[in-house]
Amino acid sequence: MIYSGAEALVTETASRIVRRGGQDFEVPFRKLRRVVARTLASEHYVHLPHEDDPVELKDDYRRLTCEAIRDGAIRAGAKLAAWREFVFSLCQQDLKSPKILMARLQSRLMVNMAGGVLENGGLCLDRTSGVPYIPGSAVKGCARRTALAELRDATNLEAKASLFETLAWVFGWSDVEWKDSAESDFAFACGDAWPELRKRVASELAARLGLGSNGGQKVWEHLPHFAGDIVFLPAYPWEKDPGIELDVVTGHHGNYYQEPAEPKGVSQNDPKRQKWKGELAKWEQEWGSAPDTEEPNPVVFPAVSAKEQPRFVFVMAETPRAREGDLAAARGWLAVGVEAFGIGAKTNAGYGWFVLEEYADEALARQNTAIAETKKLAEAARDRARTPSADPTHPPSDLMPPVKPDAALIERFAKLNENDIRSLINKFCYDEKFWPTGEEAAAPYQLSLFVFLTEVSPALYNQVKGDRKSKMLQGLAKIAAKNGRSLPS
Repeated sequence: MIYSGAEALVTETASRIVRRGGQDFEVPFRKLRRVVARTLASEHYVHLPHEDDPVELKDDYRRLTCEAIRDGAIRAGAKLAAWREFVFSLCQQDLKSPKILMARLQSRLMVNMAGGVLENGGLCLDRTSGVPYIPGSAVKGCARRTALAELRDATNLEAKASLFETLAWVFGWSDVEWKDSAESDFAFACGDAWPELRKRVASELAARLGLGSNGGQKVWEHLPHFAGDIVFLPAYPWEKDPGIELDVVTGHHGNYYQEPAEPKGVSQNDPKRQKWKGELAKWEQEWGSAPDTEEPNPVVFPAVSAKEQPRFVFVMAETPRAREGDLAAARGWLAVGVEAFGIGAKTNAGYGWFVLEEYADEALARQNTAIAETKKLAEAARDRARTPSADPTHPPSDLMPPVKPDAALIERFAKLNENDIRSLINKFCYDEKFWPTGEEAAAPYQLSLFVFLTEVSPALYNQVKGDRKSKMLQGLAKIAAKNGRSLPS
């Protein structure tokens, strides 16, 4: 047993078949059997190696710890009942209140991966119950990201100024946002209009806060930090604990991604630069082509399950400084954000995506239709394979209808900015099993995105087509391979 003030883990002896040198060996090891609390397993305890454990199982300790998190005891009933009672009191028994947003989780969720006892294996768990939740900071960040994207896309100066003022008042700011810095989200979203908009909006905000002139100082330089007039509360599951599942990411080319970093601020003749050149030449010779000579490195990590599409309730509240319309604006931005950007880690890989409750049935119907069409095509292919006279190079048109780009989808893509387009195509750079579901899983959608980026508006493709590490290029290549296309030269 492992103790630390309270019993946390109980182990038992087990065995496993391990293959080494072409032979199978039965190796005994200690197996985690019981965990008192899911939160303890995630944040305080880890299944540590023991001197009696075999070397062959040195990589199993992460998996055993993840299993402890998955199987840990929880007390979800009382916690979620209290949460529902609080939400009902806040919205006066009306779940259609503008303070409430209900959404269904469509893919596994990971928030706070950097926390806990495992590297990139943490979860955001309620301390007393073990129920996974989304912290208010992550909810606010999702809504704010949507607002910044809208501000970035706005072209009319007056509309941009009005939107900027609302965004700043709703979400607040720190001093870095008003500086000419690459870290300023305001400067990035305002673009070329930043100098004019900063002066104009900062003056309006200072007047609203009752701040006068400050000895000739630029008005934005004496704006205090402001938290915003809308409060974003943590989002909890609505009915029950969604459960924890184990996921895995497998690296196949670790050395390929460890390209020696070029030293900064040194001359061409500096010994550090000469050493780097030698290391770079050696790396390019051995690993630059990503040869299939490295052992795969599977890394297990826990994630919130989306198997039953659990409902999460997002709650917002107004502060005394809130103006009319601010709550509606915040809710609108959050509604777009949870569907368009997702929440948590690895959203570009398909994790953390939601669909609003009012559209859940429609989204499920689209997904089921896409699955049914795929099954129909697969069955048709199997039927042709069983028919001796069938020519696999010329399938009957009634069984394999050609997939064509959708003009309406291409028109929709044309209205998106560069970052949004990259976000869409980057979802397809991973193994197909991690591709998004719903509309994006349909072949017409994927082909339309491919045609838009390679034929209709190829500027982005031309930028990355020589970069073999580009996620965008990898996504296009995978879509091309699936749909019988080839990348333009």
